Amino acid sequence: RAEQAQRERDERLKQEAAEQARRDAEAKHKAEIEAAARREAEAEARAEREKAAAVEAERLKAKQAEEKRLAEEKRIAGEQAKREADVKHRKTVGTNIVNALTSHTSLTREQAIEVLTALKDDLIPCAKIHY
Repeated sequence: RAEQAQRERDERLKQEAAEQARRDAEAKHKAEIEAAARREAEAEARAEREKAAAVEAERLKAKQAEEKRLAEEKRIAGEQAKREADVKHRKTVGTNIVNALTSHTSLTREQAIEVLTALKDDLIPCAKIHY
């Protein structure tokens, strides 16, 4: 009877040890699954952050390119306006010279224009038009 009780106790201890080992294995397996899920979630979050950063970088790059394009357009428009103002000013000066030559001399309009052209082309020494 003591032998049987010892065997039952040994069997029970063996079963408890097996049950504990099974629970430990399940807990370890569950922890591994949770760790893998956590790593996967972290990887997805990192990928999302990297994607968002790439999108933001692309948006910033496009914005800078647009600002550069607009600045270039503004520069070109400014140069064009400056050229147009210069041409207008030169025409005004030329018109004033032609009018003065026809008013104060016996030159015809065509002759005054010829004199103006010669002055503009630096063909007349010691005489220069300052615009």
